[in-house]
Amino acid sequence: MKTVLRETLYKLADTNIKSTGFYNNVYDFIEREGCFFDSKAITTEETKFLLKRMRSVNQEFTKNQCYLNSFRMLLSDSNNRIGYVEGVICTRENPTPTLHAWNEIKGKVVDTTLQRFGEFSDDIAYYGVRMSTNIVRQIIIRNNFTGSIIDDDIKQIPVTENPFIEK
Repeated sequence: MKTVLRETLYKLADTNIKSTGFYNNVYDFIEREGCFFDSKAITTEETKFLLKRMRSVNQEFTKNQCYLNSFRMLLSDSNNRIGYVEGVICTRENPTPTLHAWNEIKGKVVDTTLQRFGEFSDDIAYYGVRMSTNIVRQIIIRNNFTGSIIDDDIKQIPVTENPFIEK
């Protein structure tokens, strides 16, 4: 799936040009600034921590609400152990890269929307950009924001206009 995702993402980055800025479009941003997230086992300690954080949210993690689900996990963690990632995923059933958000812990995928934690099959590929947790928190809290940061029509972070520098 990685090969399919990489090839399709590269094509999307060179088409549908919507910007006169540094990046052609959101796919160009993801392709240039992102990386693959590999399947890695979550430790027992990490599992306990994540389950505790999930319970603290006290709400269901809803299908098709990846941004909201990932924001909730991020905000539940005052120790900054949980990271926030936006990018694309593709699966054998749907090989077209789909914009998606997930969390990470020590580089391991924590996808509350699709219920994948750490290890996953070769039938799915994750490719995304790690976002500054401080910036993401500020955007969520200041604007009561629950959508994509990198594909934001409001332009809280105009990612296609300037080179990406994580702060």
